[in-house]
Amino acid sequence: MVRMDIIEDSLYLGGRPRNCDLPRLRKAKIKAILTVDLSPLEDAVFNSYTRLYIKLADDPSQNILSVLEEALHFIEQNMLEGAVLVHCLAGVSRSATIVIAYVMRKYRISYNEAFHRVTRMRSVWYVVFELIFSPNSGFINQLKLFESMNFTVNKDSPLYKQFANKLNCPRCNAKVGSYNWCGKSFLLRAAGR
Repeated sequence: MVRMDIIEDSLYLGGRPRNCDLPRLRKAKIKAILTVDLSPLEDAVFNSYTRLYIKLADDPSQNILSVLEEALHFIEQNMLEGAVLVHCLAGVSRSATIVIAYVMRKYRISYNEAFHRVTRMRSVWYVVFELIFSPNSGFINQLKLFESMNFTVNKDSPLYKQFANKLNCPRCNAKVGSYNWCGKSFLLRAAGR
């Protein structure tokens, strides 16, 4: 069974639901499901729900800000009709990031305040192989940037542009990343550059 906790009125945070979880979803009056994962939910099983699928890996280099406004709009609109479940694979990082951003915007509070508010609403701290319920480091930095941009994603903001330039090569705009090994940084470049 999927771990699913109510964060506030009609907002649930959890792991990926399966067909055996349908009775729990109905009991919670969930009408909409936001999936933030590498694969969508099965159409045949979850076709009676309003759904939004956002393909995103749980990787610090992923730009979750690029999909945040769409995700928050989906939550806000669908909470008018009933409960919303926001999930990723385990309900630890990607979905937690989206829910924390929602709480930050709704209450105009800092990342730290929203993080503590959301974790208090979880019935148990999520521990999976020593992984505690928490956005990854890249998502935390982006939530703090979201806070600095006054709880909106402003792609014209100098802060956002500075962040976005760290994700793309300034010469060719290819996605790049760096890996540390023995204290040295190695830059991965797009092929042919």
